[in-house]
Amino acid sequence: MDAFADRLDGGWKWWEAAIEEAHEGRWVRDAVERQVIMDIGTATNPLHGGRMAPFTEDSLHVRIGRIANWAGVLRLAARSGGWVLQPVVGRRPPHPAGMTELLSGIYAVGVWAGVFD
Repeated sequence: MDAFADRLDGGWKWWEAAIEEAHEGRWVRDAVERQVIMDIGTATNPLHGGRMAPFTEDSLHVRIGRIANWAGVLRLAARSGGWVLQPVVGRRPPHPAGMTELLSGIYAVGVWAGVFD
């Protein structure tokens, strides 16, 4: 597998682990986590110009830039909550999974866009 595919696959696994924990009730977001999720939504809303996905009319360059911008927001969100982003490629997400795994999974894809590597 190439580097992007590995990163994308790892990111999905970490994201899915956190979402599964939330769906099963094993991860209940606390007040800080809920606020950080709301802040991420607020910070990234202008990144798509208020339009709904899919952004098929946007060039690949614009879409990659949008992903890279998400990475920056996620890195700041992790710092604000005291979570340390983890490398996901070739690693299984720890159990139980939570905010660190969620942010790390999404961030892994954004980092690939080249802004933070």
